[in-house]
Amino acid sequence: MSDYLSELTKEVPKELYDKYSREIDDLVLESRTKIKGNVHAFTPKKNSLLIPLIINISAVVIIFTGLLLIDFFFNLQEQNIISNYTVLNTVEGRILLEYKQQTEEKLR
Repeated sequence: MSDYLSELTKEVPKELYDKYSREIDDLVLESRTKIKGNVHAFTPKKNSLLIPLIINISAVVIIFTGLLLIDFFFNLQEQNIISNYTVLNTVEGRILLEYKQQTEEKLR
């Protein structure tokens, strides 16, 4: 690309090239938007803490509720495992007790 530009500028006299180059630079500088220090600063129309407060409290309540539900379901599963084990133990215990009684009766 620069070769192409250099070929084009060879055909234009140096004074004319400098003149138009300065004019283009001046036009570009004039057309630029002037940026002040606080252009990107955001100031809300209303200065209220109510909505952020509601959102934060809701988030805390949802997280706390989720943690309670997780704890409840894990404890429920643990209780089911324990109760199933005790039921198995009691059924096995009953069978063993029954077998023990039958053997004692046979021995008498």
